[in-house]
Amino acid sequence: MSLTKRKGEPMSDLINRQQAMDVLEEQLDYLLMLNKKDNPTAESKWYGVNQARNTIAELPTAEPTIDLVMCGECKYWHEGRCWNIKGLNKTDGIVNADDFCSYGERKTDEKSL
Repeated sequence: MSLTKRKGEPMSDLINRQQAMDVLEEQLDYLLMLNKKDNPTAESKWYGVNQARNTIAELPTAEPTIDLVMCGECKYWHEGRCWNIKGLNKTDGIVNADDFCSYGERKTDEKSL
């Protein structure tokens, strides 16, 4: 079963770990306050929220899997054109600095080509 945001849309959002931890910390504080007032269910809820907090803290983070090179950073881009033979075949060479493709190679110095 996959999570969905809306009907038919896959769940692809990443969460901010610190924001999630802050929300759980607020819940823990609230449950501790209830527990001090002798609320019989507060302690068991506290353990559940605390376990969720510990689990989130241990989850791996999402790491970038590619080094995306924007056209403006590419060694084949010069004056608004892509001079990579593979790129020329697909775009007639005309690209914007914030475009990208799978053929990009980052400039190693100011001189390109």
